Amino acid sequence: MNSWRFHHMTLSLIKEGISNSNHQEGHVKETEDDVEQGSSLFDEKEESQTEEDDEQLVKLTEDDLSSNRIILTSGIQEWPDGSSYKGEFGFDLKLGYGEFSWVNGERYVGQFYKDHRHGKGMYFWPDNSKFAGSFYLSHKEGYGTMEFKDGRNYQTNYHDDIINHLLDNGADVNKCSDEGLSALSMCIILYYPVESFKANIAERNFKKDEVSTLLIYNSLQQSADAFSQCLLRVPSYACVNGYGGAEVLLRKTTGSRWTTVKLLLRRGADPNVCRIPLHVLFFAVKAADVGAVKLLLAAGARTDIRLPSRLGGLMPLHIAVAIPGEEGVKITELILHSATDPDARAEDEDDVYAPDWPAESPLIIAMKLNNETGPPSEYYSSSSLVPEEGGRTPLHIACEREDNPKHVRDVVHLLLTHKANPNTLWSGHSPLSLAIASGNDLVMIELLAYGADPNLPLSNDIGSALCAAVNTTYEQKRTLSNRILLIDKLIEAGADMLMPITLSQGRRTAVGTVVDYAYYKYFQDKKIAHTPYHALLPPEREIFNARRELLEYISDRLRECVILKEREWDREELRKSRKCKFKLNLQQPFFKYCYQCGRAIGIRLTLCTRCYEIFTCSKACKVKAWNERHKRECLGAPVVQKGRLAVTRPDVHIFE
Repeated sequence: MNSWRFHHMTLSLIKEGISNSNHQEGHVKETEDDVEQGSSLFDEKEESQTEEDDEQLVKLTEDDLSSNRIILTSGIQEWPDGSSYKGEFGFDLKLGYGEFSWVNGERYVGQFYKDHRHGKGMYFWPDNSKFAGSFYLSHKEGYGTMEFKDGRNYQTNYHDDIINHLLDNGADVNKCSDEGLSALSMCIILYYPVESFKANIAERNFKKDEVSTLLIYNSLQQSADAFSQCLLRVPSYACVNGYGGAEVLLRKTTGSRWTTVKLLLRRGADPNVCRIPLHVLFFAVKAADVGAVKLLLAAGARTDIRLPSRLGGLMPLHIAVAIPGEEGVKITELILHSATDPDARAEDEDDVYAPDWPAESPLIIAMKLNNETGPPSEYYSSSSLVPEEGGRTPLHIACEREDNPKHVRDVVHLLLTHKANPNTLWSGHSPLSLAIASGNDLVMIELLAYGADPNLPLSNDIGSALCAAVNTTYEQKRTLSNRILLIDKLIEAGADMLMPITLSQGRRTAVGTVVDYAYYKYFQDKKIAHTPYHALLPPEREIFNARRELLEYISDRLRECVILKEREWDREELRKSRKCKFKLNLQQPFFKYCYQCGRAIGIRLTLCTRCYEIFTCSKACKVKAWNERHKRECLGAPVVQKGRLAVTRPDVHIFE
């Protein structure tokens, strides 16, 4: 038998029944399973011509048969070539039960409908081989049993022995059908229905009009299931234990399908040959099937494949790190061991992190930015890293997750041990800022341990890791005490409170610190920040109190950082430096900020008229700073001592 015919038979075995069941009357399907060379399965050249000429246009339904509204008669019909039919007739058509015999010795015994073999029946060959099962409009449809002359029995869908026999005789296991589907891909499509896919955040940002590939997959799945619908025409298949007969039959084939998948891979099926609708590896990963992923990778499945650009250009690793549960950890490890790129980027560089989507109502303008320059460079250390920005890396996706923290930590650990870069940007975020935004402290600790820079400058108005920690957008992920602990952990890891943060509002910009950023975000909430306290509801008062307490805490930490930084400088060298700069009329390195609230932009700063050492921004801050700490600091200094800004006493008021 020719190799093309064996391939045709292979597809018939794997795909039997997936064709559209809306066949025209009298059309005979050409994909029957030949089991012996030269045998003519359904050779009806003489019969079909005669029957089509004699066919009457009588509207008959199977309900008519089941309700016995058609009177059947028995009879015999013969043809000049020696073929004959003996059985029941209705309206001069073969209708009911009968036997059709061909001159070559083949015969069919079973149900007929409008001159077609339709329903339950048995087909016999001259060598005593036979098929018993269901027929639909003169071709085999659904499930049945094939019995060879030596007594071997096979079911006609997913026969491992038949597939082996075909492959042994030259069938091409990687040959694709006209639809571009290989035998392996068709088995995978049938084995993994859409319902088996696990929800994952890697694909949650897709727009509704960008799921055409999934629609194609759904249509293939539906066509693959269409064969079972014809069985519902047979009363015995209509319902089994309360479930549709088609559903029960499909459930019974799950094990057979997986056995066939393993057989095809063992016989050399290439998992990379077909990408319609998806590469087969994507099915196993999306279904969180660890065993299948391991088998496909062992068979040479590539891991550098991508989904279409309209679906984000995701790779298997992007989806694997987003799979919840222990399965996601195991699949991630398997793919990483396949020498895949841990920093591969998806094609979603224009997407926005969901919590950062712009609010529907315009934000209130609460701070006036006047191009303030921020702290002098002597007060902070600039980061030497220049982050690369683009689509999401697997590390970004893993850090977005908000499910089991331990599983996410394990996935992140695997990525980092395989040299994933923790200092890349997507949508303005680094993996560290995403871990902070998602509320996963275990992941944050893991990132810091593997070199994540807490002072990495972030774009899209994110600022820095500390800014993410004080951002009101992500505050619901942690309690107030946990947010304070988070800030302390970041500072211990090297986060700089004096790192310059650029704020923008329309065309105006200003450079401040994390404290300015926190106030900037605080004032953007019109409901909480600009409503009298007595008018707030109890839950809103809790939010207000928590935000004010956090602002006070970071203000205290900023003040401590400034004092420690100034104490590090040698007083004698600083005095000489100031003397030199005064002679050269140069600006002194001095950070001007409110000594109480910590703000440096959008406020009016006033020097203390007693010591000229500190600034305050309002009467409330001046009184509070005096009562809490500055009373002791200011009065403790000699009256005759010059302040550190004595040379700038004429500039008492500074407007910023």
